[in-house]
Amino acid sequence: MNPRVVVVASGRRQYGPRFLPDASTLRRYCDHNPAIRIYRTDENDAAEHRTPANDADGDHVVLRTNGTVLLVDAFSAGTRVIPTACEAN
Repeated sequence: MNPRVVVVASGRRQYGPRFLPDASTLRRYCDHNPAIRIYRTDENDAAEHRTPANDADGDHVVLRTNGTVLLVDAFSAGTRVIPTACEAN
């Protein structure tokens, strides 16, 4: 399997000493395909000081396809965001 897009549905929840998704998981996707686009519903949550009590911040990832072309839009609190680049992981 060779995904072009990964959608990570994750809130601001800590599992042990770290938050998910773990950086090693994202790195495996990037190592497999450096051009992969990673969209996350926890985008900017750390910078916005989100906690499990207030992490419902309106992040959405919308996937649309006509069977051939995949269109992806991601929004954080109503503002369009770009996917995470592999260099950032």
